[in-house]
Amino acid sequence: MFGKAVFDQYLEQFPAILISREELPNLYMWDAQQHFAQIWDIERLDFDAMYAESLHSTISNRLWTGVDYHPKESMISFLRYEKEFIRSMFRDLFNEAKDLQMRISRFIFHCDELGKQIKKKEPKFLYHYHDEQIVMAYLALNDPQRYVFIDIPSFRKAMEAMQARNIPEYITIESYTKLMRIIQKFILTDPSLANGYRTLFPNPKLYVGGSMLIALDFVQSAK
Repeated sequence: MFGKAVFDQYLEQFPAILISREELPNLYMWDAQQHFAQIWDIERLDFDAMYAESLHSTISNRLWTGVDYHPKESMISFLRYEKEFIRSMFRDLFNEAKDLQMRISRFIFHCDELGKQIKKKEPKFLYHYHDEQIVMAYLALNDPQRYVFIDIPSFRKAMEAMQARNIPEYITIESYTKLMRIIQKFILTDPSLANGYRTLFPNPKLYVGGSMLIALDFVQSAK
């Protein structure tokens, strides 16, 4: 756990950091969350089309596309063959009655197995790219008040800056999520800070109330 007194010092500096910015550094994530919330419907008959449509950002698609990085395209390949099974995978992933790490690990395992099957049908298929980071992105899009995108390097630097003790070499998803929720809770004790975020958006509709992207922004600034 980080030192609360040091945390409070960084939190006191945070509004000034926000004001000095020309735009939010993670605006594309806010845009992706808002778009996902509008489109995602796990019960839609055309689940494959719905999936493709929901993972979109008018600002940037770098959550899903990069150099040799194509998780969205790989899932669309899966959906051509196993639409209903993948629907059940997402139901399981978003089931809060089950252990978080088990849900993530099971989702990745199913992607591994599907990848082997698809490779037989589509020899050019390389890899599914679904690791903990991308699966956490699904969780953050589906429930932004409970989950946030992973940025372990910034998280580690912030914990060191806030004098956290016994930072492990490997930071688990559970500990990352737990501490990010604590940070978010502390930040939201000052409602003026959260409300002030609205003024930073070029389009006010992009603001998702209570989104843990505020905690991520704070962590990335506390260095």
